[in-house]
Amino acid sequence: MAALKSRFGRTRPPVPLGRALGVFLLGIFLFARFGDAFRLPFLNDDYVFLDHVGDKGFTQLWGFKELAFHWWRPFSREFHYWWLQKAFGPVEWPFHLASLGLSCGVLAAFWALARRLAGAPAAAIAVAGAATLPGWGLLLLWSAGAQDLWMMLVALLALLAWHSGRVGLATLFYALALASKETAAPLALLFVAHDAWVSRKAWQETVLRMIPIALVGLAWLFAHPMMLGRLWAGAPASLPASAAALPPWLVLWKSALSAFSLDAMPSPDGGWGKVWWDGLRCVLLLVIFVELLARPDARPSDMLGGTRAARLRGVFPFAAAWWACGSIPLLLPGLGWHVYYAHFATLGIWLGVGRLLARQQGAAMVVVGVLAIVGAGRAATLSEDWGEAAYQRRAGHFVGEIKDKLLGAYPKMEPNARLWFVRLPNNVGFLAGDGPVVRVWYRDRSLQAGYYSAYTARPDSAPQGPDRFFRMDEAGAFQEVKRDGETATAPTPVASDTTGNGAERASDPRWERDRVSLAHTLASGKDWRGAASEFRRLAIAYPDSSSYAFDAATAFMQAGDSTAGIQWLREAARRPGAPAEVVRAVKAMDKAAKDAKAVKSSRSGKSDAKGKKPKRNADGTLTR
Repeated sequence: MAALKSRFGRTRPPVPLGRALGVFLLGIFLFARFGDAFRLPFLNDDYVFLDHVGDKGFTQLWGFKELAFHWWRPFSREFHYWWLQKAFGPVEWPFHLASLGLSCGVLAAFWALARRLAGAPAAAIAVAGAATLPGWGLLLLWSAGAQDLWMMLVALLALLAWHSGRVGLATLFYALALASKETAAPLALLFVAHDAWVSRKAWQETVLRMIPIALVGLAWLFAHPMMLGRLWAGAPASLPASAAALPPWLVLWKSALSAFSLDAMPSPDGGWGKVWWDGLRCVLLLVIFVELLARPDARPSDMLGGTRAARLRGVFPFAAAWWACGSIPLLLPGLGWHVYYAHFATLGIWLGVGRLLARQQGAAMVVVGVLAIVGAGRAATLSEDWGEAAYQRRAGHFVGEIKDKLLGAYPKMEPNARLWFVRLPNNVGFLAGDGPVVRVWYRDRSLQAGYYSAYTARPDSAPQGPDRFFRMDEAGAFQEVKRDGETATAPTPVASDTTGNGAERASDPRWERDRVSLAHTLASGKDWRGAASEFRRLAIAYPDSSSYAFDAATAFMQAGDSTAGIQWLREAARRPGAPAEVVRAVKAMDKAAKDAKAVKSSRSGKSDAKGKKPKRNADGTLTR
């Protein structure tokens, strides 16, 4: 007996140390693969949420009105962004640190549950496999992934409480899961599946245990503005279908393949040689994890995990039910496919795989090692899907560059300023709504921002402030396009550039394109005086252009300045290449003006050149 105890002591560390070491290894693994998250800025919805909760009190976070995108997620979204912003300000690293901590918590909770359901060896293999899931890319690189992380964490805690017979605690965690994300709703079905296959309870007892769960679910269903609560909340009847929507059978197929990072073929940017170090170090971490922790646990099953002698019943049907219930939200009509949507469902698959490979730990290490390498390639595979790691990294690079250049050029922005942008890279998660990003960056709630296409003239009733325009060119240069500082009055048209534009044009090869883009933006936004100034500036800079002069004339007319409009219309007609219809229109206009002047002169009875009034005949005509 002493020899056995000695051997056991040499080969197995104490359980608390084992758990701590396991969580540490998992955290190192996630940081090794996605640690660059700490260099990424907020993206897209992050700014909406930060701006949304910026001036709210604690009690205002839990209501059903003024919800971002109509989704009610007060725990994982409003409260999460609220307290981190209150504690640290709108700074990225605390949010990324929180996401890393939540990710470790999800894996730790899954580990604890899997030990209870399938034993320590199966749990270690399942957790190591779950660590390779491709969904971690978005969940760790994008701060808004905290919504899914909170949902998964409290859902797993609910399952742990349910397994131990603590129905009240399970109900509380279920309520928090529903307050984190709508995809937690099918968790109630997992409680039933657990009682049917794992604990083998009588259906009458399951019904009684499910009563508080059902009451919470019904209350949520009738209150949520996008569920039955839409009857009183004024939410849209339906959301627009996603461009990434797939047939249901394909969604289920991809959900199953995503457990092994095969729902999309890995093809790392730059080749596999670029990711060899990431793959190698992650293989070593996971193999060590499995080697140290995939051992039968001698502790009682009600404390940490099952034993060899414990009756590990119903693991496979429960694992299948887990995957099926987790995949139900993916089948909603019009919902697009993104791999992290299936993240919770694939935990069920790995529970079954862990149980299957529990006695084949050598094979399990090979499988986990291969998936660690595949995951490295998958995380570096270029994609236009915002749910992928490569997309988040690309978007973070561009948004970070825009932030650095904008704040570098303008450390402070005037109150009530509006910032307008054009020629930015597509799909980088920069602007949403009326530009909460600039309110977060400058910590000024009076600012607004948008793209050129959304520009509108500032209403007279709105607070006055400057409009600033910015663009990024093909080389990535970020520059302000400054408006004409002159007022839109009507100077005498000139055929040479006397405005000082020549120096600007010589130093900026994009000068003309920038001015044309700005002028058309102002015109489409009904800022006719601003458009007139820009077109006039172009017409003066390019004296041979009839079209710029004609555009200036049109803008002046729209602005109500007919004198300047007619002057520039005449200028357009005299320039080379003037359209024939413009020339005819100006001639007709001049003739009509001359005739009108003659008629007016004849009716005024003016004196002739000698100062005598002209004599008239009896019929009123002038005497010749």
